[in-house]
Amino acid sequence: MTDHPSNVKPEQAVAERNRRQFYLLIAVFFGPMFVAMFLYFGADYRPPDRTNYGQLNEPAKPLPSTLGLQAQDGSSIDRAALADDWTMVQWLPADCGDDCQQALYLTRQVWLSLDRRRVRVQRMAVMPPGSASGLQPKADTADPNLQIVEATSQQLATFFSLEQPEPMRVYVIDPIGNWVMTYPPGWEPAGMLKDIKKLLKISRIG
Repeated sequence: MTDHPSNVKPEQAVAERNRRQFYLLIAVFFGPMFVAMFLYFGADYRPPDRTNYGQLNEPAKPLPSTLGLQAQDGSSIDRAALADDWTMVQWLPADCGDDCQQALYLTRQVWLSLDRRRVRVQRMAVMPPGSASGLQPKADTADPNLQIVEATSQQLATFFSLEQPEPMRVYVIDPIGNWVMTYPPGWEPAGMLKDIKKLLKISRIG
């Protein structure tokens, strides 16, 4: 039998082999993350033993690009400012009294209980315009992890369907700007801690 010469040039064969290796590396490193996120946020299938203590958004809802939030230095906070970390958002009244501060204390305890994982999570308190400066000195002393911002419009409140401040209602935002979970008033710190640990475990983002 006579061998027929190949029409594929050596450099083309090398390029094709390198391309296959590149796609294989992508599948190895990113495949598990995509599967985990799909099962948790987008698939109809759910493991029978999975329990959420918060209310899961199915599907997750992307935040608007403009949030109507302002830092105390006057700079605008948009969706991109929440990138890279998981964010726990609480909406506070202008006068943050004992019950309000207790709500902040509980989320602080959950954050502290994350131990080494807490570097992946930030906390944000949203207040009406001109009111953050009253709470900031207390936060600087007792709760330096807390980022206090002011709402310059109702855009984010409307997105959350929030009619009035509810300090004990906690919104969880993922590192790519999706609202994924809500904890209504009455949530248990132990349950929230389990949920957030689970999110951090299955996700490689943030």
